[in-house]
Amino acid sequence: MDRVTADSNIFVAAIRFGGRPQALLDLACDGEIDLAISEPILNETLPILTDKFRYTPTELQNRGALRDALVTARIRGRSARKAAGRQSCR
Repeated sequence: MDRVTADSNIFVAAIRFGGRPQALLDLACDGEIDLAISEPILNETLPILTDKFRYTPTELQNRGALRDALVTARIRGRSARKAAGRQSCR
């Protein structure tokens, strides 16, 4: 399985615009790639989404992209979708 590190631009673009950045997160959710996420990347991403783009924490939670990326990053060796007990992480 390929391991990929996504920077804050990928997460922001996935949430804001979808497209290929969202496709990358979908691959991680489906267990096709191992998405490595660091605390510094997350610490950079959240303020961009909340301060610059004015997303509220509730809006981010409803979109689910960050939550799913976190789940995928924390679970190694099996599908994050199965481990989280969800049919889909989209």
